[in-house]
Amino acid sequence: MASYLPASSMHFENVLYEAIQMRFQRLRISASLAWLTLFSVAATPVVFAGSSGQQITVYTGPATRSVKITGDNQGGVETHQTLETPASPIYDAGYWWERSIQITSYSGTQGSGSDLGTVNCSVPVSQSGNWYDCFAY
Repeated sequence: MASYLPASSMHFENVLYEAIQMRFQRLRISASLAWLTLFSVAATPVVFAGSSGQQITVYTGPATRSVKITGDNQGGVETHQTLETPASPIYDAGYWWERSIQITSYSGTQGSGSDLGTVNCSVPVSQSGNWYDCFAY
């Protein structure tokens, strides 16, 4: 079938068709990425304080300059963390501890100096509040 359109008009139609196809392809990719992002965020476990481990407040003695905390996190994985103790108490935000944890006090920074002793703190898996108090003296 012969076309009765001038050659320049047919070229314009081809360019327009390709532009529309590219736009739909970009739209499909964007939609796919949006769904992927949505489902990966939905699959991430959310931890609420009080329901799966606790954030702790550590009270230390006057000679303590740092503490090392060892125990299970909300996933049951043994975790170690060393905190500086410029003043007591220390709020250990962002870590979710459960069950028995050990807190070792040191006279120096970053777990250096004399070992001032280790105490156990039994952190409940769930409770009504957001914080649990541990006394390391």
